[in-house]
Amino acid sequence: MPTNPVAIFNPSNYLTQDASTYKASIDGNNAVATRIIDQFTPHPAATPNMTVVLDAGCIFSGTTLTEIAQQTSSSITAPSGSNKRIDRAVINATTGALSILTGTPTSGTPSPPAITAGNLPVAQIGTTASPLVSSTTAITNNMISDERNFWSANPTLLTGYTGGGSNNILHNNQAAIAQHGTSGTCSTSGNNYCLDRIFLTATGASVTWSQSSTYALPNSQGTASNYLAITGNTSNTDVTWNTRVESFDSGIVAGQQCTFYVVISNNTGASLTPTLTWKYPTAADNYASTTTDSTVNAVSLQTLGSSGFGILAYTSAVNSNANLGMQITVDFGAMSSNSKNVSIVGWGLVPTPGIVTGQNNNPPPVELHPYSRELTNCQRYFFSTFPTGTTPAQNAGTTGCYLFPATKAGANLNYSSTMPFPVKMRSTSPSVTLFNPSASNAQIRDLSASADCSASATQGLGSMSTGLSCTANSSTVVANLLGVHITANAEL
Repeated sequence: MPTNPVAIFNPSNYLTQDASTYKASIDGNNAVATRIIDQFTPHPAATPNMTVVLDAGCIFSGTTLTEIAQQTSSSITAPSGSNKRIDRAVINATTGALSILTGTPTSGTPSPPAITAGNLPVAQIGTTASPLVSSTTAITNNMISDERNFWSANPTLLTGYTGGGSNNILHNNQAAIAQHGTSGTCSTSGNNYCLDRIFLTATGASVTWSQSSTYALPNSQGTASNYLAITGNTSNTDVTWNTRVESFDSGIVAGQQCTFYVVISNNTGASLTPTLTWKYPTAADNYASTTTDSTVNAVSLQTLGSSGFGILAYTSAVNSNANLGMQITVDFGAMSSNSKNVSIVGWGLVPTPGIVTGQNNNPPPVELHPYSRELTNCQRYFFSTFPTGTTPAQNAGTTGCYLFPATKAGANLNYSSTMPFPVKMRSTSPSVTLFNPSASNAQIRDLSASADCSASATQGLGSMSTGLSCTANSSTVVANLLGVHITANAEL
């Protein structure tokens, strides 16, 4: 609880102060220090039993200061047989609520359980010298190891992160851009692009994906405009989420210590511990051959309990090979239930110099880019004339299609004017696919005559624009309106 009244810190010194001043200094200094020093202090119950008590404390999350009264844990169950165990007391980073993480019983040397996402460490219960054993009937002082971190609720103070609003080099980081459509199937073959800049892989059986609207971020960090949901399937044995970073961008962080984070809601019905891998192409932006980062190779992210929601993060130095590009893979393992899913709300890779490497339980603030910026970023790699959110397909309607007038009548060759792309694409020769807006073929359509053209093709294709050509229909007359949808793909 807030300290009142306060006092002025005055170092006590029995050699120079009289008795009254010395006593007043001790009392005043105690008033100054109590709120900080005694926050969430772990200790046994007044009459020791199988619980742990935490003194009062406070959590500052977002813009909210929460005062938490003294808490007593649930009763801890001793291990059975000859097993030994070390448990962990943690508090929720947002609410300050106490919970106990149960360690793994072992006949050997026990170790504490990992700190789960969204929680802050307070104490280990049991030590290698005095572990929990079957005969334990009370938690005593010598069994409690204090591991509090006063500033853990403030990720900026803990991590040393001092970046502004443009450090995240990953695109479409709030799942907003959906030029490939808003739902689909990830087959067991190849890289399956879903939302822009993201591809999924599956083994054993295909899974489905969808884009949904709005999700509140943890710790009062705002709301993401969209999220990506991946739903499992019977017989599925593995699902991965992947994104690739162009060398121009990944080169910025090559050799730097960075933190990758991903915001996940676990709706699989069981605990979830994804793994993280970083890879680099052996030639610039060419992923035909890659090398795997020796430090970030299938490393475990934090564990999310069933129905858990949190930020999973890992900090490591990015290899110098990132000047050639970078691939980030999050592996969810088997998703073998067709009624369960994970929701991926946001992601990022940001420089975080000078902090501890490994699992980062207090990552930098989630940085989401505006829609307009992300659309421009994504259109460098994939462009579609279909309305955003519409899956490119033949015979899908004329909304948004490219239109140009016929300049020659009958079955003669017609050329369009130059069609500029919204931004300069990554490749000088993106892969272009044509979609007939009114029939199930890849031909330009004479919309005025309701007839298909033939020999439809691109002309003068480059990174900035393309032209189109076709042999018009025999019923085409000059000035008839010709239309076609296109996609241009320059993905890595």
